Amino acid sequence: MTRKRTVLSIGLGLVGCSAFLAIHPSRPLLMRSEEVRVTAADGAQLAATLQWPRWQEKPIGAVVLVHGSGPLTRDQVRGDVRALVREGFAVLSYDKRGCGASQGRYRPGSEHPMDVIIDELAQDAQAMMLTLRARPELQGVPCGYFGASQAGWIIPLASSRLEPPADFHIILSGPVMSTAQEGHYSHLTGDPPAVAPDEQVRARTLAFDGPAVFDPLPIWKGLQVPTLWLLGDRDGSVPTFVSVANLEALAREGHAEHTIARFPNAGHDLRDADTGEPVAVWERMMDWWAAARRDP
Repeated sequence: MTRKRTVLSIGLGLVGCSAFLAIHPSRPLLMRSEEVRVTAADGAQLAATLQWPRWQEKPIGAVVLVHGSGPLTRDQVRGDVRALVREGFAVLSYDKRGCGASQGRYRPGSEHPMDVIIDELAQDAQAMMLTLRARPELQGVPCGYFGASQAGWIIPLASSRLEPPADFHIILSGPVMSTAQEGHYSHLTGDPPAVAPDEQVRARTLAFDGPAVFDPLPIWKGLQVPTLWLLGDRDGSVPTFVSVANLEALAREGHAEHTIARFPNAGHDLRDADTGEPVAVWERMMDWWAAARRDP
């Protein structure tokens, strides 16, 4: 009886160990990982990791994962990386310049003009895409950008500088308006808010006529890349109603490559603003991906 229990304990231990390896962030069995160094335009060495599905002969697509605002590293986007790999994508994630193991200078938005910050970060994202495209195992695989929030400004600029541009963009809670208009909206909805009623926030956001600082709309007008926008209507940082209006205007000008997925009760983090539960981001994304593959 004792021996049977010992054998059973060992067996359960092995099962538990396998499960630990499968789910532990540092050793997930579902993906392979490779450390990569990417040289930025100014010579800074950016630390990156390429991860792709372990059990697939070839990924269905590959993405450079672009950060939102703040001094962010690969560790802080680990959940997105693993979700993308589970769906079949290869992912190149990296520490933002001056953060984690990356060289270069991190520029806080409070101390530097936003157009300077976005220009520099777009150069880094461009270098990442060139690295991704050069991988022999990804030849023939569509390569695009995936990112949230501030990445909505970085991605179009980086993509427009590539020849050819990225094959696709997936943007979560991204702004389709100038950095100054987004900043004005964030001030109005801040804690405490500058104005309370939603009608006042909307009216004053739409009436904003200050200097743009950085405006992505001229860039989008020159790009024709399939782009999915995943947006929450209760976003307190990015005015979704402005993004949607500008995307609809682009569509009227012939830019049918933009797809909008709206979540009426979601905030900037794409979670239900009342319950905190995540909304169906991945389901909507994969539906869009399947449709795009059927009708490129």
